[in-house]
Amino acid sequence: MHLLIPFAYGSSRGCEQVLGQLQLPHLQRLLRRLRAGDKDHGDMSSYSPPHERALARVLGLPVRDGEIPWAAWHARPEPGAWAFVSPCHWVMGSDEITMSPAALADFPEHESRALLASMQAFFAGDGIELIYDQPQRWLARGAALEGMFTAAADRVAGRAVRDWPARGAGAPLLRRLHAEMQMLCYQHPVNDARQARGVEPVNSFWLSGTGALGAGASVSSPADAITLANELRDAARS
Repeated sequence: MHLLIPFAYGSSRGCEQVLGQLQLPHLQRLLRRLRAGDKDHGDMSSYSPPHERALARVLGLPVRDGEIPWAAWHARPEPGAWAFVSPCHWVMGSDEITMSPAALADFPEHESRALLASMQAFFAGDGIELIYDQPQRWLARGAALEGMFTAAADRVAGRAVRDWPARGAGAPLLRRLHAEMQMLCYQHPVNDARQARGVEPVNSFWLSGTGALGAGASVSSPADAITLANELRDAARS
């Protein structure tokens, strides 16, 4: 059994100050009973956060920074290169654009599907198929996603998007799609309705989890072996 606790530590000054005074007797007793495993090598600039790297190792996925094929694993056994597409809100500042730290508020399935349907033709023009998965996350499939390195949405939330550019041959395509989708969303009926009820509009998307599993890839399922404790995620992203 594996227990992963994302965002259990942060490098901010506030987090370090709190940890210096924090009393965790139960955790300390538990740690005395556990054996340290292999060390993980990465830093705050890594496209894939440490909990994703750890989970990928347990599942037998390739641990390549920014190219852990999460979407392909989710879509298995369908072949090809995949990605997650997360509809999101970008905050337009005077000198930079940041991604909203929180997930979209009040984003029902019918709004998500309506936006996906409007975007589909633009992606299809580049050979990318959009597939609905859940309101806050869609799937994309296409050869253009092969070899594209993208930052996890958890890395970008609350930060400047320009600091996390996609890399690879498909990066220029993605930049163009971002510009086109911002124009499409500007006066979309979904956003008119969202603004009328006082919630932030959907004005962009984020691509992550890109790549293909590869021929003959053998990966395991976390259903009965891994527990993800995500209670600290919202606090870390705010």
